[in-house]
Amino acid sequence: MRRNLSHVATHSQSWQSNARYLWIGSERYALSEPIHRYRALLANDHRLRDWALLKTIDSAKPWNVADLREASNWLQRKLAERTRSPEALAVLAEHGRTNRIRTLARSRLDQRTA
Repeated sequence: MRRNLSHVATHSQSWQSNARYLWIGSERYALSEPIHRYRALLANDHRLRDWALLKTIDSAKPWNVADLREASNWLQRKLAERTRSPEALAVLAEHGRTNRIRTLARSRLDQRTA
C-alpha cells in the first residue's frame, strides 16, 4: 500500500524556508545554520530565543537589556562564563538571576578592568 505524501513534502519545504529567520517581537534574526537541524530547540521555544540572544550578543549586534534580564539561568550563566561583551557582563553583574551568575560576571568584569 503506497501513501500519497506529497502534501507532507510541501509542508516540510515551506517550514524549512520559513525557518531561516527567527522573529522575537518585531525583530527578525537570520539564522546561520538551517534550523531544521535544531528540531529539539523548536520544541522548547525559550531555548530558541536564548540561542538567538546568545548569537546576537556574541556577534556584537545591538541587543535589548530587558531580554537579557529575562533570559533563562542557562543563558545568563553561559554569557557570564564566556562573553566578551562588557555591557552584557555589567548587566549580569547587577541583575543576574542567581548569586553564582552575578559573582561570575563581576569577577570577569573586574578581570577586564584590571
